[in-house]
Amino acid sequence: MEKHVPVWALPLFVWILATYLFTGMASEAGFPPNVDFLEKHSLLLGLLVLLYTVPFLSKIKVGALLELERSVERAEKDLSEFKSQVASQLSVLSTSVNTISTVSNSLTVNIPGVQTLREAQDMIAEESRVEAKEPSPGDRDLAGSDERVFALVKARIDVEGALRRVLKRPAARADPNGGTRYSSVTKLFNEFLSLRPDAAYLKRPMGYFMEICGAVIHAQQITPAQAEEALALGEQIREVIEAPPPDGN
Repeated sequence: MEKHVPVWALPLFVWILATYLFTGMASEAGFPPNVDFLEKHSLLLGLLVLLYTVPFLSKIKVGALLELERSVERAEKDLSEFKSQVASQLSVLSTSVNTISTVSNSLTVNIPGVQTLREAQDMIAEESRVEAKEPSPGDRDLAGSDERVFALVKARIDVEGALRRVLKRPAARADPNGGTRYSSVTKLFNEFLSLRPDAAYLKRPMGYFMEICGAVIHAQQITPAQAEEALALGEQIREVIEAPPPDGN
């Protein structure tokens, strides 16, 4: 364990020394003090006064050769506190960066895989009269290049257009506040399901299709095979939406 000299030790030593010198001078100068003695020992008298004031000074500097600093311990303590604050700030900054990185990674959507998309197509084929289709060569070319983004966006627009035609809804409607309001694809699809309860099996495949389209719109990476199957699934969904109800109404 490291030991430190008590803070009061230096002032006590200085005052004892000053008292010793003062007692010696007082005995020599007498009372009342001898003026000649005081003049002869003026330097010693000045040193005596200085010794009494030393404990109240934070710094003593004699020319450029000697400098005494009493606040070294305080300065070291301040420096230690400053280092602790800097370390704390760096820790907070590091935690913030890690949090941002974690949040950024967690925003990545778990999009459906190729097998899931194919199973959705097979389910639609079983529940409806619309058969699952193999992706055409044109779809494969699009899916293998950056144009798959535009192909999927177009497929999404086609599905939205089919919903609007079936529901007889315009692309936009007037807002009471004087603006223009657009119904989302999700809202249109829910209205379609309320009109066609027999097509409720489309809910999960539609969710898969919208997840793939949303992923490419937000610059997430998908495989060419996922794009191919999503295009085929979107076409299948569109055909089911446009097909007449089973009762023919």
